[in-house]
Amino acid sequence: MTKRGTKKYQTLRYWDGARWFSVEISDKRGGIPTQWPVGATVPRMKWMCGRTFYARAIHAGQEKILWGIPQKVYEPKEVLKYLVHRGDMPANWKTAFQDEMRRDNW
Repeated sequence: MTKRGTKKYQTLRYWDGARWFSVEISDKRGGIPTQWPVGATVPRMKWMCGRTFYARAIHAGQEKILWGIPQKVYEPKEVLKYLVHRGDMPANWKTAFQDEMRRDNW
């Protein structure tokens, strides 16, 4: 998982030791057909099974790409269950406890 500069948006990219590649599930922007690497930092998710991925070389802004930390984003029903467990219900309940839930590995 990577991000570009200070942006919060994270995306899948591949580093071959010399340059970055964008990992896409479509070849509409070009790229080399590839498989999900065994032992990757980010494990292959269920929706990725059976798909061909395309690695497209990133030519501009490589110096701005930084490693990111993948974080689970909890569904509203999971947040509600957590709040019931805590006995707490703030007005912004959908987003208020995301960091704490990640920390507690809920």
